[in-house]
Amino acid sequence: MSQEEKQILVADDEEVMRTLIRDILTRYGYKVLMASNGNEALEIYRNKTNDIMLVILDLFMPNMNGEETFKEIRTINPDAVVLFTSGLSHSNKFKELIASGAKGIIPKPFIVSEFMRIVRQVIQSHLT
Repeated sequence: MSQEEKQILVADDEEVMRTLIRDILTRYGYKVLMASNGNEALEIYRNKTNDIMLVILDLFMPNMNGEETFKEIRTINPDAVVLFTSGLSHSNKFKELIASGAKGIIPKPFIVSEFMRIVRQVIQSHLT
């Protein structure tokens, strides 16, 4: 599968945020898979590991939060490329996630250009 055919998995429990992120990424030419929670994201990731180049996880979701989902994804693929989004500022938690292998945190609300700058930077630096 070529780089152009790979997809981005977006997991966020807020439908409005999932849809917004999907619309932004689609506008910039990316194919997007969506999950409404960590369990769903994990199921999609298990089934499409080789098709997914980037996972964007909301840090706070019910049932299985973003951190738990991240840990499970990394057991499937230790090289999985994951970004987090969060509306809350927890600098210690963010430092822990980065130390655990996350590629960055995108604070909500975000500016589209800044969101895309981070996404592109991560994709270029980790997937080329």
